[in-house]
Amino acid sequence: MTEATAKAAAQAGAAESGRGLLSVPGADVWLAAAVHDLQDPLKTAHTYLKGIEDRFMEMLPLVARKNVTAALQAIQQSQELVAQTLACASAEDIDPHPIPLADVMQEVQAALATRIEGGAATLEVRSLPTIHADPGGVRRVLQNLVGNSARHAGGPVQVTLSASRERSGWWVVVADDGPGIPEEKRADLWHVDGLRTDAGGVGLALCHRIVEAHGGRIECDCPEGGGTVMRVFWPDKPGRRSAAGRRKAD
Repeated sequence: MTEATAKAAAQAGAAESGRGLLSVPGADVWLAAAVHDLQDPLKTAHTYLKGIEDRFMEMLPLVARKNVTAALQAIQQSQELVAQTLACASAEDIDPHPIPLADVMQEVQAALATRIEGGAATLEVRSLPTIHADPGGVRRVLQNLVGNSARHAGGPVQVTLSASRERSGWWVVVADDGPGIPEEKRADLWHVDGLRTDAGGVGLALCHRIVEAHGGRIECDCPEGGGTVMRVFWPDKPGRRSAAGRRKAD
């Protein structure tokens, strides 16, 4: 069995175990508490390893340096998974008010600076409107979508963010020229055990929950020539399904 096959098998097993656990009455409360309590041990492990990296890295043999780097990356991914899981649990608690998307994108670009400035992605942000939505929810959605484009491209990728007005809301589009998403994976994109990501596979499920809480809609399209287009409809009146959202849902 190859490493890739073993990893896929492990992920499938974990997803099946997760579905079984979630069928137990009260499991959602227990899981939320367990995920919350993971924050402190992960923070402690990260602090100790970061201290080794900052003070003793040059003294270590090459293999040990690689192990420290890999461990730090794994902990950071686990911390992001914990943060996204907790956010997913509270995704329906929104506090909408007018927010300029350009301001939100400044925060997103700062959070993804390593990937963007490191050449993994070139980001073009076109004219963006002010929408009526929950600021934290919008930031998480855009950060996930833009981050996924950079993460899954397999090489340098051009990411374009744009917006267009339609009836009672705004469509915000994140498009890239990467390899696209295989057709067999698209139906499960919005499920926690769907498309796996470095963050643990909950990113798009979180996006879906946040957008639905606003009464909006999120769609994925992969043109034949390659690339991925993620379209998010943010209604003017969050919590009410708009005419555009109904039309797209039909």
